[in-house]
Amino acid sequence: MEAKLTVIIPFLNEKEEVRNTVKSLRENSDQCFKIILINDCSTDGYDYKKVAEDFGTQYIEHSKRMGVAASRDEGVSKCNTDYFLFLDAHMRVYQRNWMEILARELDNDRKCLFCASTLSLDKEGVPNADNLGYASRFDFLDLNAPWLTDKDDKSDDRIIDVPCVMGASYACNKEYWLHLEGLNGLKSYGLDEQLISIKVWLDGGRCRLLKDITFGHIFREAMPVPYENRPKDFFKNILFVAELFFGFEMKLAILRKYRAERGSIFVTEVMNELVESEEDYILGRKCHYKSIFPNSIEYLVAINDRFMNKV
Repeated sequence: MEAKLTVIIPFLNEKEEVRNTVKSLRENSDQCFKIILINDCSTDGYDYKKVAEDFGTQYIEHSKRMGVAASRDEGVSKCNTDYFLFLDAHMRVYQRNWMEILARELDNDRKCLFCASTLSLDKEGVPNADNLGYASRFDFLDLNAPWLTDKDDKSDDRIIDVPCVMGASYACNKEYWLHLEGLNGLKSYGLDEQLISIKVWLDGGRCRLLKDITFGHIFREAMPVPYENRPKDFFKNILFVAELFFGFEMKLAILRKYRAERGSIFVTEVMNELVESEEDYILGRKCHYKSIFPNSIEYLVAINDRFMNKV
């Protein structure tokens, strides 16, 4: 049977967790699917190539660190299936029909970004929360994405719209991802889910949660963070997304918040660096998206407002 979906797993210094994640995937599906492992210049000496060989996956190894967003986009460009699923390298699978559900829904809606529900795990892989993560909403003041949970959802529907995918387990049609230009423009680490979710909604698509798929996720509170904290890059990502899609007042609110928290000197330095290196690119993408996206950010704000009382 020809594979319809590729699982794309970027990672950095995850050691045995890469093997654990791939093993869990291979042992919990009756369907044919491909896996691409993307080693973003790990320095821990672990033999990740052996993992790829043992489980029959494609293996890409970077000689220079690219960051999560660029690695994910690379995985999409290299996959040769209609659909793909992003996973982190510290996740677990608990059901055999996840591929069947994903493929069916991706066949039915080719202009949609689907995410699974998320079970929080401790460092031993044991569930450590009483509820499931059900994607997230937006805090437009700082582009944070607070979790929604199964306790917030009162509907009986098995598939629901959500403002923002979350949980590092989301799937899409490759052709649609390329139309949206994926995660182009993000630096090092942060805001992947926020950027792509905004693009989907403004393009007239939908972000949807599949309640009938659950992936376990060992969150960073339970294990070391592999990517170094780069406050300037993270704030550049915030400014990048805001400049592409936000109106004047929304952007001004973000600047006020960060000036109060990080100081005017920090904010000014980051803005100047971004303008110096990315101004033409940002203006070009902003013009492009405005020309192809039928919806404005106000459309997404209205969708998001329906979830504001669910926290």
